[in-house]
Amino acid sequence: MTESTFSSQVSDRPDASLFSWRYSLARRMFQLITFISLPAILASTYYAFDEGTYSYIPIYIGMLVAMFVVAFWKRVSDTVRIWGLMVLIYFVVVLDFYTEGRGSLARTFLLAFAFMGAIFFGRRGAIVSAVLGLATMATFAFLFTTNALPDYQVTSTTSAGWISNTVIVAVLISLIVYSVNYLVSEMTKFLARSNQINQIIEAERAMLEQRVVERTKALTNVAEISTVTSGIQNLNEMLANVVHLTQRRFGLYHAHIFLYDDETEELRIIACGWKEGDEHEGTHGTTVIPVSQEQSLVARAARTKLAVVINDVHSDPGWLPNALLPDTASELAVPLLVGDRLLGVLDVQSDRMNAFSEADVDVQSTLGAQVAVAIQNIQQYEDSQKIASDLGVVAQVGIATATITDIGKLLQDVVDLSKKSFNLYHAHIYMMNETGDTLTLTAGAGDVGRQMVSEGRSIPLNSEKSLVARAARTEQGVTVNDVTTDPDFLPHPLLPQTRSELAVPMIVSNRVIGVLDVQSEIVGRFTELDVSVKTTLASQIAVAVQNARTFEESRRNAEREAAVNLISQRIQSTNSIEQALKVAARELGHALGMKPTAVTIEASALGDGSNE
Repeated sequence: MTESTFSSQVSDRPDASLFSWRYSLARRMFQLITFISLPAILASTYYAFDEGTYSYIPIYIGMLVAMFVVAFWKRVSDTVRIWGLMVLIYFVVVLDFYTEGRGSLARTFLLAFAFMGAIFFGRRGAIVSAVLGLATMATFAFLFTTNALPDYQVTSTTSAGWISNTVIVAVLISLIVYSVNYLVSEMTKFLARSNQINQIIEAERAMLEQRVVERTKALTNVAEISTVTSGIQNLNEMLANVVHLTQRRFGLYHAHIFLYDDETEELRIIACGWKEGDEHEGTHGTTVIPVSQEQSLVARAARTKLAVVINDVHSDPGWLPNALLPDTASELAVPLLVGDRLLGVLDVQSDRMNAFSEADVDVQSTLGAQVAVAIQNIQQYEDSQKIASDLGVVAQVGIATATITDIGKLLQDVVDLSKKSFNLYHAHIYMMNETGDTLTLTAGAGDVGRQMVSEGRSIPLNSEKSLVARAARTEQGVTVNDVTTDPDFLPHPLLPQTRSELAVPMIVSNRVIGVLDVQSEIVGRFTELDVSVKTTLASQIAVAVQNARTFEESRRNAEREAAVNLISQRIQSTNSIEQALKVAARELGHALGMKPTAVTIEASALGDGSNE
């Protein structure tokens, strides 16, 4: 295993910093001992030479070389240095015991050996080194007491011995002092780092507490806005309250809300948070933004259905400036979503750069979700109210026409009532001819409608450029909410303000008998709800027409039967054939509206064969 591999493995461990300072201590202690041991080894070499123990000299020189290699060669790993230092101290212990016996400094080195074991290998290292030291001491005690080794007499007159012992003591002192100082230094650094970490943690805690306070306040504001607006059933009033409360509670420069028109795929501004008395109060600036528009944060939020935040609007090419809001510096646009359905966009602005954090995005998104639900609830309420109102109108039309048997008057009353009750620009009815290939304008609302009827206007069923003909062919309602974009729209000079049109077939007994066509001067006027209501109205009209036709046919049949019965009675009251024929001719002519009337009887029809 190489040093780099070993170091990389150590760095991944949780106690990597502990290993790091151990290695640093071992490296520096080894280098210190090497320098201090240089005179000691030289003195020991001289002492060995003086005593005649020449065999020790190569050992001392080899030790010196080995120590320099381990201490200063960069390829030697820190692990080798630790083990080398431990082996070196233990070797000195053994050598001192062997050469000087109990009177040597070996016992002091044993203390250093145990101390180093504890530092470099922890508790287990301390135990092992202590046991090994005691075992070594016991071994030499046995060898000396059994005379296996000769007793050594300490002399105090040899200068080499004093030099050697002085150096050894210096090494011991250096080891202990340096180790303690190093440990104290590392402990001081550790305490400083701990204090620094504690300060950072305390600052983070204070910041988190502040964030919690701010988040709680923000959510309280959201709850307040939701509570205040929850009881408002008018959409525009509710949205106006939302933007004003949002602007005040969150200290914003401006806030406004766009609603999405899925027919035109445009965002229309509905509410702005101008301050009371502001010169711009009641104005909306840019009122319509296509969803496809690239230069608009509002359009981008609508397209992506994600919040868009720009904390320096002037550096973003996708920002759309508003001349009425010159101080805008930051902007946040939040889509108003219910599920995946886009209802609009809440847009808030600040006159400070970097005003919106991730927490602000979360809070405004929460507010946006609640506003979206409120919009949906109001729209559903308004739809239900509109359904009730429209069905009430349908019922009124049904009641008003229930007793009318004249089809012309019935249809005229229907279009007049529909135009007035549904607040329409125009309404008229086309009836299908008997051959089923042409639709004829039969009734139109107001003077314009009557004038159009007098023109004898008719539309072939197969006409492509006619919404009325398309509704009859498909037997389904046809809606065009912007007639200027529809190639099938058939304009009329008497109706120049038409902007949207709805045509629904009048069906009875699975047969199309006509088409109800209504028009508005407002783009986007007709919804699916309008199609449903007008289809119901068209069905009632169709049934009323069918009933009127049935009533008319029954009336004519009754009149014919009454006339036949009357003629029969008068003929039966005559006394002669000639008189009977005269009565028959006169009554038939009167019944058929024809004068004069003659009756011819073939001679063969007379019973006796004589002439009349």
